[in-house]
Amino acid sequence: MRGSATRGRTLLSFALALAFVASISSDAGAYHSDRQRELQRLIQQKQQQIASLNGQEQTLLARLSESSARQALLESELRSAEARLAVARRELAKIERRLDVVSGQLTAATRELEQTIADLQEQQRRLDARVAEIYMGAPTAYESLYERAQSFTDVVDATAYVNSVVSADRAMLDELEHTKAEVEAKRAEIEQRKDALEADRKSAAETASRINDIRSERAAKHAAIAQEVVYQRAILAELQKQKSHYEHVLRSYERESQKIADFLRGQQSGQQAIQGRGGWLKWPVSGTITSGYGWRTHPIYNYRSFHTGIDIGAPSGATVKAARHGEVVYTGYNGAYGLVVIIDHGNAVATLYAHLSQTYVRTGENVSTLESVGAVGSTGWSTGPHLHFEVRVNGEHQNPMIWL
Repeated sequence: MRGSATRGRTLLSFALALAFVASISSDAGAYHSDRQRELQRLIQQKQQQIASLNGQEQTLLARLSESSARQALLESELRSAEARLAVARRELAKIERRLDVVSGQLTAATRELEQTIADLQEQQRRLDARVAEIYMGAPTAYESLYERAQSFTDVVDATAYVNSVVSADRAMLDELEHTKAEVEAKRAEIEQRKDALEADRKSAAETASRINDIRSERAAKHAAIAQEVVYQRAILAELQKQKSHYEHVLRSYERESQKIADFLRGQQSGQQAIQGRGGWLKWPVSGTITSGYGWRTHPIYNYRSFHTGIDIGAPSGATVKAARHGEVVYTGYNGAYGLVVIIDHGNAVATLYAHLSQTYVRTGENVSTLESVGAVGSTGWSTGPHLHFEVRVNGEHQNPMIWL
């Protein structure tokens, strides 16, 4: 009797221990599943933040490149303006030196003309005085010539002498008149040259002033763009620093997620996954493949990434159907995927339908092959209406074309 009781207590203790272990295992599995979902959410959040920063970075780099190009253009224009200004100033200096020379020549010609006029006036005065003395009978040196005359011949000689003196005075007067005309012509010519040089000097000064204004304007714009470049580079540096931080956090999340994925895979080690074969899944929507499975350049952020499914072009609102019967294990918004439906088809195979505009099923619901599960949309990271379709085996993505 005592032995039976002892065996009973032993069996009870063993059963309780098994239940406790099962409870622990169940709790651990639940914890890891919950943590995995949370990590996926955090990973998607960081991916979105990084993608957003990538977009901002590309925009900033484009603006920085544009600003640098504008700055280089202005530097070229500034150098050109400086060269033109230097040429204009040299030309102005030449004109001013020539103007100084001509002004000196004009001053000298003016003085020469004034002296010639003074000499002419003096010679005219002397001639007038001699003529007056001769013809008005005033006592002059000429009278003594006639008084000393002894014969008619002497009178003729005296008259010829007087006439020669008057003629000489008149010739001198004529020569002075000619000289005056020459000096006046020379002065007029120099005056014209001076006027032309004044006009050239004014034009050259205006050109130099205009070029200087252009140079000042270019210099001000260059300084403003230089400040703009400094500001953009500072923002870019801060953005890249933040992006680096997000990438570090993302890698941390991904490492933890991978550990949990390994744990969950171990939990499901008893399940037998099947190999992909054509026709096992049906096409979820009618349309053309616009982006295949594998490496590609991202259509929004322009960086190279691995495309984990296929994109099927279809109009917004087109019906999306279950590729095979199974259980709906997830519906809802999922970061970059937008509005999503995930169906578990057994044998560790699941399909994912992303960027939907609406869903027609709920989590836990069983669906049949080609049953309507949602409508085509453009939610999440999308450039336009289409269906992103994935096949996952033990959680790992595979090429859907192997299964369709």
